[in-house]
Amino acid sequence: MKELNEIKIALNKNAEVVLVTNAVMNDDNDIDSLFLNFFTILSDPLRLSILGVGCLSKQLADLLGTDEQSINNLLESDTDTYTNMLQAKTQELLVNYSEEYAKIVLSDEKNAKNARAILTSLISNGYYKQKVNYLFPSGNQKQEQIVEVKEMIPAFKQMLEIVKRYNDEEFLKKLGV
Repeated sequence: MKELNEIKIALNKNAEVVLVTNAVMNDDNDIDSLFLNFFTILSDPLRLSILGVGCLSKQLADLLGTDEQSINNLLESDTDTYTNMLQAKTQELLVNYSEEYAKIVLSDEKNAKNARAILTSLISNGYYKQKVNYLFPSGNQKQEQIVEVKEMIPAFKQMLEIVKRYNDEEFLKKLGV
């Protein structure tokens, strides 16, 4: 993968969260098509953010002190080991390589309502829909999938409480915001 160049968030007519991502690929044979998404609350200004990490083979190689081709070879030959390495390094990847691609600044009731709707959907559905546009030199490929987030529901509930109280200065002060 060359880069993630866009991640957009929306609710569809069924009140499902949809992330639409554009991934620019290096060439038509590029197998590094995986990326990470992460929902979080950030401050200064207070906002619901979608962080992304692309170019996972390159980033894993950097973290492991090896070359990108070795990681791609592992991805092709032993996907279980690759997946285990990716899971073990997810936190480091997010801390070291994530970028903010989408955000809803919690500056007014309209934005807070939109953020609440997104978090409520994630909590009630336990998933979001991921639509990816892979932009290859020879043309585009689209992929859609359901991403299960049931294990993240406790974190989404905490975020929802923050969003509900986005203008409660005393509450935010206790959180260190």
